[in-house]
Amino acid sequence: MRMADIKGLSYKTTLLNGRWDLGVGGIHIFGALWVLSAVGFIAAAVGLLAGWDWWRFVLLWVILLSLVLTGLDWSNAFMGTIIDIAILALLWLGPRAAGWFS
Repeated sequence: MRMADIKGLSYKTTLLNGRWDLGVGGIHIFGALWVLSAVGFIAAAVGLLAGWDWWRFVLLWVILLSLVLTGLDWSNAFMGTIIDIAILALLWLGPRAAGWFS
């Protein structure tokens, strides 16, 4: 969304390694989706810490959104895919691993 200059990340309006030009408006929407993803991760963390039941559902959908976003901008966000997959693995293994230690 070009809110700040970050060293190593140049401003661009393209995704898929330059194959899809979104234009300025489209890249703003893409940036807003990143913000939505970040807010979703925070909401899921708050839900987990507060003991609310819905946090897993929110986390699953936020991870799926994040995976799509990282796939669209792979050159800048590939580490996000690794983190998303690690969180998915923990989400899946968590209930199973709890039984191992009880």
